[in-house]
Amino acid sequence: MNNIVRIGGSNGDGNTTAPEHAHWNWKLKVREAQMVRERYNVISHFVGIECVNSIQALMIVVEGKTARLLSSKGNRLLYVDYLAVAPWNQQTLVAEPQFRALGSVMIASAMRLSKDSASKVE
Repeated sequence: MNNIVRIGGSNGDGNTTAPEHAHWNWKLKVREAQMVRERYNVISHFVGIECVNSIQALMIVVEGKTARLLSSKGNRLLYVDYLAVAPWNQQTLVAEPQFRALGSVMIASAMRLSKDSASKVE
């Protein structure tokens, strides 16, 4: 990890801030997602990318919520509850990320889950 150039970004006044997800505790997030699943009768999908013996990105997708926008009101939807990419893969943190576009890959996975879910309902 010698290629780390800085931690976080600037908040506008020149002070460095930690990445938004720096405080995320994934064990706690899993427990919270399990409680939400039980309380609201939703399905939680835990999606991860593992490569080179390390977790490169993680995501929690919740299925079972309904849309509130007037154009889609009442339709079932999938909600990306949490998404994080490992610090060594973030261009804002390292000069040369080990892997690129992991956030996009995770969103594409969520879209696939959504399409798969919709096809099961119909």
